[in-house]
Amino acid sequence: MIQANEVERLVTWYNPLSRTDLLIPGEDDIALWRTHAVTEKQYRELARLAWDISPELAVFLPDRFATLPCLLSMHTAV
Repeated sequence: MIQANEVERLVTWYNPLSRTDLLIPGEDDIALWRTHAVTEKQYRELARLAWDISPELAVFLPDRFATLPCLLSMHTAV
């Protein structure tokens, strides 16, 4: 989830007009990867893992992924 989001941001920054001569090999694979459904339980587990790795960064997950209610509820718990 987080990695795919970061890769999409970098690809957009690198090639904002989606020029075919600037396409990165495997770019379509990332879009497919993002379409896989992730359960709320998986999001909570990912948030806990992020917290274990870096609480300083994990507190910003709800800002980054504002459409995920499970992350918003975790933010208020902190």
